[in-house]
Amino acid sequence: MSIPDQVYPNNAKQVGFTLLEVLVALAVLAIALGALLEAAGSSAANLAYQRDRTLA
Repeated sequence: MSIPDQVYPNNAKQVGFTLLEVLVALAVLAIALGALLEAAGSSAANLAYQRDRTLA
């Protein structure tokens, strides 16, 4: 057993996410939310258009 193993015995068993993994997950989430907001905006505009055509 070497000195680093004695100082950090659980080094190989660390759990969690790396910064890169977190950034990639946030990027995917941002793209998905952007697409969702785009679809919601398009749907709202279409609803207003259809309402105006119905009332005309």
